[in-house]
Amino acid sequence: MGMSKYDELVTQVLNYLDNRDWDSAYSLLKNKELQGDAAAIAVLGEFYINGIGIPEDVEMGIEMLKRAIDAGCAEATGTLATLYLQGEKVPTNERLAINYIKQGADMGNSVAMGKMASVYLYGSYGVQDNRIALEWAQKAAKLGDPLGMECLAVIYDDGIDVYRNPMQAAHWYREVLNHEPENTFCMYRLAVCLADPFEEFNLHPGYGMLEEAYFWACKGVEKGDLDCHMLVAWFYEMGNVVNHDYDMAYKYFRIAADNGHEMSAELIKRYRKNIFGNYYIPQ
Repeated sequence: MGMSKYDELVTQVLNYLDNRDWDSAYSLLKNKELQGDAAAIAVLGEFYINGIGIPEDVEMGIEMLKRAIDAGCAEATGTLATLYLQGEKVPTNERLAINYIKQGADMGNSVAMGKMASVYLYGSYGVQDNRIALEWAQKAAKLGDPLGMECLAVIYDDGIDVYRNPMQAAHWYREVLNHEPENTFCMYRLAVCLADPFEEFNLHPGYGMLEEAYFWACKGVEKGDLDCHMLVAWFYEMGNVVNHDYDMAYKYFRIAADNGHEMSAELIKRYRKNIFGNYYIPQ
């Protein structure tokens, strides 16, 4: 999907600001605002709220963002929601913030849809409804929003008001990683869906699935993720994809345990050294 009008305008303005050309940025926005451009009204509203090149005027900024929403700029709802959630320039108001997020979602904004899915899935701000979470996650994921995709993956992974489906979850974890290649949560979750190390899915994965799972677990290790360290240890302990090697398994469990990973700290207690100084697990 291409950039929205709002994103295109923000990119233009940031290019001017990166070159310290405030006058051109402001002229561009002001001219578009006078023409009734909703995106320009929204960006100007953010400038007033943050005092970018003009005196800070939060009240004026909020009014402009509301004008932008009325003119059809869904992104302005996200700005207002963030403003009321952060509570830095206005008093915190979670109810109002969620209302703005919902308004953006109802206007068709995929980012707002993903946020709606997350809010209702995880019970953020005192609201939780798995059915609503699933509905918004499906809509957001279809439109390419990474947060919506992640929520949908978790729903299928954990079987939240749907039949548990690790392969469907794996599909959406992969989609998230296409957009967010640094997302270690999805790396680990994808690897677990494919390898079934805890035997939750009764998958009996083949070599190809295990190989892909090991790949993602190693990617997570590169990023310092402790869950992925534990999973790589499991691969060495079981001898899946890699050679069976208790010393290597212990090494990865140890790294995770020493950094506060509770499950690894428990699993590593099984290990002993033989007379040659190698690790093993007593039968």
